Amino acid sequence: MMNTFYVFLVIFLQIQLISTAGKFEIELERLVNRKGLNVNGTCCNGPDRFFTCIQPCKTFMRFCLRNQNPNLDDINRPVTVNNEECTYSFDETPILGGNNIDFLRLPQQANLIVLPFKFSWMGDFVLRIDIFNDKTYDGQPYPGSARELILSTTIRSSIYPNSSWQHAQTIDSSLTSHEFSFRYRISCATNFYGSQCSRFCSPLSSHSRCDPQTGEIICQQGWTGVDCNKAICRAGCQHGHCLNQPNQCICHQGWTGEKCQVPLQRLMSIPKPKVSCHNGG
Repeated sequence: MMNTFYVFLVIFLQIQLISTAGKFEIELERLVNRKGLNVNGTCCNGPDRFFTCIQPCKTFMRFCLRNQNPNLDDINRPVTVNNEECTYSFDETPILGGNNIDFLRLPQQANLIVLPFKFSWMGDFVLRIDIFNDKTYDGQPYPGSARELILSTTIRSSIYPNSSWQHAQTIDSSLTSHEFSFRYRISCATNFYGSQCSRFCSPLSSHSRCDPQTGEIICQQGWTGVDCNKAICRAGCQHGHCLNQPNQCICHQGWTGEKCQVPLQRLMSIPKPKVSCHNGG
């Protein structure tokens, strides 16, 4: 009983030390801003000369991931986002490039945005991506720094762990001619399982493993118990036990036989056969 208590205590403490249940991954693919314009049709930086912006945008992005909420899902809401509304996760990048960025040509994983979340994943989500032109003097944007909106896109959908990449694309057919494409997926953090990434499983011995779908503890063949540390004795073992490996049958005192089914007392009571002696033996 005490061993079981300590097993659950260790699991509880491990859960407290883990800060994330899963991660929402976004792989940026392509941004096209041919004319170098903000969402209102003006140049990102500097004046335009003969209808051409003479300086490129200083592009960075903000990501807000939250659960679906009817009070926040109005598509006509202003671009200002309160970080506290991003119930799952929030992130903001440094400057990524200029007007047109082919993210797939960047070094490996430089185009990967990871949004960790701490709570049970509910399936339905809202992802808002705001693309900005940086207006700070030193070119180092930070949450709340001076900026101008280039493009904003919002996805309302459902997705569950271990699903394939989902593709998304936004095309602004107005005068600004913006295009933006990316894909996304979700996965549970290490030791978290299930459709909500809420099932914690960490094998406490080499005799157990976690079911990859449900997170249930599964004992290896020949082992049983809460933490799979109890060996299963040989089939049919009657008056015996096993120690540190399965398929044993170590007889208790007073018993013998392959399955410890024969009492020693019975063997002692069996009369010994008489032996005839010859030639004076």
